[in-house]
Amino acid sequence: MKILAINNYSLEACLSASRRKEGPAHHNWGVDFLLKDNEVDFLNFHNSRGIFYLNILMFCIRHFGRFRKYDVIISFFNPCIGFLAYLKRLGFLKCRLFTVVYHRCRYMLLSSGYDKIFFLSKQILNSVKKDYFHLSDKMVWLDWGADLDFYNAHFEKIKSKDIKAVSVAISTGKTYRDIALFSKACKKINIPYILITDKVESSNSPHIISSGKKGVNPVSYPAMLDYMVESSISVIPVLSNFPSTSLCGLTSFLDALALGQPIIMSDNTNISVDIEKEGIGLVYRAGDERDLSDKILYMVSHPQFCKSCGEKARQYAIKHDYKAYCRQLYSFLVK
Repeated sequence: MKILAINNYSLEACLSASRRKEGPAHHNWGVDFLLKDNEVDFLNFHNSRGIFYLNILMFCIRHFGRFRKYDVIISFFNPCIGFLAYLKRLGFLKCRLFTVVYHRCRYMLLSSGYDKIFFLSKQILNSVKKDYFHLSDKMVWLDWGADLDFYNAHFEKIKSKDIKAVSVAISTGKTYRDIALFSKACKKINIPYILITDKVESSNSPHIISSGKKGVNPVSYPAMLDYMVESSISVIPVLSNFPSTSLCGLTSFLDALALGQPIIMSDNTNISVDIEKEGIGLVYRAGDERDLSDKILYMVSHPQFCKSCGEKARQYAIKHDYKAYCRQLYSFLVK
């Protein structure tokens, strides 16, 4: 089967990084699994200056001849093949067509030309389904899971830590993170913390580690996991004005699950796991400093609860790992 995988950044670079153990395989979105029995090609969409949807249209026109050579086309960046779905509906394209949706765009190009429309958030899926009810049978939630092999060595270090060790909170994400609230909450209750971000210079505080880009001294993925091993609680603090139609923090969430680390996250991430029901963490009201500090303090004051959350987080990660995600994705693509 000939498959074309489209993304807005290089999947080949991600594949190379995972093979060198510089990053987890789940950042490959399953293409490594598809490569085992299929011929897979890659195409990157680069949004240049100008009108976004005009760029998308030109992308589809420019590569249309190439698109017709494949049995399956899957885009891990939803907007860039929206026009292809309409062309398929009109009979100009015969391949099976799939797309992955992270966020609900203002103008979504969804049509019956898609064979399946994958979502990484049940909340976003249900929101889109209200306006595209006629496409409900094509909408599927994909349970994206972590590549546990990448984390195992660090997980063993966490598992062997003394439950009475000094508690340290860590926040590793960048997009829409409320780093000011996280810092204030930790300082308020005098809890050591580590903040890995690209939003501020690392020299400003011994607590802050730059992830590169806008900051300095970029931290590699394995090095970030080293910092997580030093920590005991993973916090995902999303800004209170974060769009309700978007998904945020899922990568950090998978990191914490795979390491067996208890999680505290804001109530506006649109992550599909009820962490309190699953017993893997606590949820606080986005933007509420007191609520966040109370939740961190509760974790710190109840080490046995904290340990139990970590154990259940790892158990959840095992049941919902990257291999299970790959099998789920493949089952739709080969039908």
